[in-house]
Amino acid sequence: MTEEPHPDQRTISLMLQSAKEQLIVRQKELSFTLPAPPIITPAPPPQAPVISHQKMQQMMDLQARIQKSLAGSTLLSGLLNGDGNMLTVRPPVGGVIMNEQGRTVTAEGKAIELTPNQPTLKANIVNKQRTQQFKQPSDKPSQPQSLHESTRYQDSRLKTRSAQRMPRKFHFNEKGKYIRIANRQRAKVKLEELRLKVAESSKKTGIYFSSKLALVVNSKDKGDPTSVPDIEWWDAELIHGYDVLNHPTALETKFPFVSSLIEHPIQVDAPNKPKNIPLVPVMLTTRERKKLKRQIRKEKEQERMEKIQFGLLPKPEPKVKISNLMRVLGNEAVADPTKMEAHVRAQMAQRQRAHEATNEARKLRPDQRIAKKARKYEEDLTNGSQTAVFRVLSLTNPAHKFKVEASAEKFQFSGCLLLFRDFSLVVVEGGPKGIRKYKHLLLNRIKWAGNRGEPGSEDESTPAVTNSAANTHCSVIWEGKNAFSSFNDWTVKVCPTETVAREFLRQRSCEHYWDLAVNQMII
Repeated sequence: MTEEPHPDQRTISLMLQSAKEQLIVRQKELSFTLPAPPIITPAPPPQAPVISHQKMQQMMDLQARIQKSLAGSTLLSGLLNGDGNMLTVRPPVGGVIMNEQGRTVTAEGKAIELTPNQPTLKANIVNKQRTQQFKQPSDKPSQPQSLHESTRYQDSRLKTRSAQRMPRKFHFNEKGKYIRIANRQRAKVKLEELRLKVAESSKKTGIYFSSKLALVVNSKDKGDPTSVPDIEWWDAELIHGYDVLNHPTALETKFPFVSSLIEHPIQVDAPNKPKNIPLVPVMLTTRERKKLKRQIRKEKEQERMEKIQFGLLPKPEPKVKISNLMRVLGNEAVADPTKMEAHVRAQMAQRQRAHEATNEARKLRPDQRIAKKARKYEEDLTNGSQTAVFRVLSLTNPAHKFKVEASAEKFQFSGCLLLFRDFSLVVVEGGPKGIRKYKHLLLNRIKWAGNRGEPGSEDESTPAVTNSAANTHCSVIWEGKNAFSSFNDWTVKVCPTETVAREFLRQRSCEHYWDLAVNQMII
């Protein structure tokens, strides 16, 4: 069996062109030409055309010829049906026909709009179906529940909130909002401070307690707290009514001491209130002190260099030493090295003398040194002095006696040292810092065991005295603070009898110190 050769491209194009020409000719014969769309004008409804049997026969003959001419073409096999025959034109079914204008109409002549089938995505189809489902009204109208059934399990006190979240928006503050808030807060603070000052001043002058008493007394007399009296109780003793205030002459006649002036009582400070608040000194570390010293030295050097630049100070000579002689002088040192060396040594000696003179001028004179030591132990006694009373069993050792007297004078104490045959009484008045150091001296630093004999009588074989045993030789019988000092300076007095000692202390209003010492001796 021989295979039929495949037609070439030219043959195919000629076959298609001839088929198109035959279709056009046949269409003209059957009068199927589509005229141009006429202008739409109201016309009577068209009558349904009737296709005759002769036209149907002609259409079937045309279809058979086209099928026969295109049977050998493989490219047009898609126009054939499953049996190899050409798709036939079926007659109209269900009363749907085409009119002369080529439009699809029913048997009665009504036009039918055909929906074009356009390709689309699956997601768009689902979205369209969902939208149509939401838009479709429900077939069964909802029956409104009765008022009793809808509110049966609802609590009217609860506030229901919608589940929908509202969008958040920007809220911009007005200009000056927080400034006004800050000003109001400052005004409140100032008002509170003013109220406290007024309350403190009223307490000092006594007005505060008088106003409180007035409230108490007035509350007893009034039956109705909302009623307003005709005249206040503090004015009832002076005038019979407030009408007198409209006639100042009558008031001045009755009370000549009353005037338009206001008396402000003098405010008296508390006795323990400090006049000058002491400033707490700033304690710097070693590293901070060195840094501060370097900064001060750098500022002084910078100031000196600026004065030299402006011509206020002469330019200093170069600092020449033996080590940098050749580098500084250069050719001069090579020409006459002996002369240059002598010149350099003279400059070194001059710098040494200037340094020593500066140190000597910086030293304190003897009177300045004494004043500096006195300032070191000065303390503020305007608010009262600290007082300490010691009882010592014996002061026969001159070294111990000298330490007690010299330390009291060094700390600028006022007081006395009473020497009695049974014991000695030491009374010191001064600042708290000095009292603390003096107390440490008498109770801890001085070894009172030497009082048993003459100086140097102690030997190495003598056992060491414990701290508790040493405290029996010296003890503090009273320590506190006095508003005024009883002594003007430091005094040492030998008392042969107890009467002399009591009389000495009675003149200074401190005889009770002796009673405390005697009672402690008895105990």
